Amino acid sequence: MVLMGNFLVPQFPESIRDDIAFFRFPRITADLPFYEDAPIDVAMGMISPNRKARLGDDRLIQAGAEILGEADGIAQFYDRDTPLEMFTPGMEAFAQFLLQPENVDRLLDNLEMVRGRVFQ
Repeated sequence: MVLMGNFLVPQFPESIRDDIAFFRFPRITADLPFYEDAPIDVAMGMISPNRKARLGDDRLIQAGAEILGEADGIAQFYDRDTPLEMFTPGMEAFAQFLLQPENVDRLLDNLEMVRGRVFQ
C-alpha cells in the first residue's frame, strides 16, 4: 500500500492492472471530514482539474476521480502549496516527529509561531 496519485497509472503493465486499486486514506478520527492530497497535473491520461472533463475509460483514473469528487476538500502536496519559509521548518518538524513523537506539542508550538510569521 502506498500514498500516490494517478500519475503512475499509464505505466502499470496490463498483467498487474487487475490487482491494483485506489481507496481513501483511512480516517484517523471518525468525526473528521474526508480531505485528500491530490496534485492536479494537467496532462493526458490524468484526472483533470475540471470536474466536468471526460475521464476516459480507465477504471483506475475513474476511481481516483470518484474519490476526489467525494472529498470534502483537496490540497496539493505540502511542498507544492507551501512557501519555502513554512515548508522548510514544516519538513524538519515532520522528520523530528517521526524520531521523537513525544515532542509533538513542542513541534506544533514552533510550527504555529512560524505559521503566524509567514501567513500574517
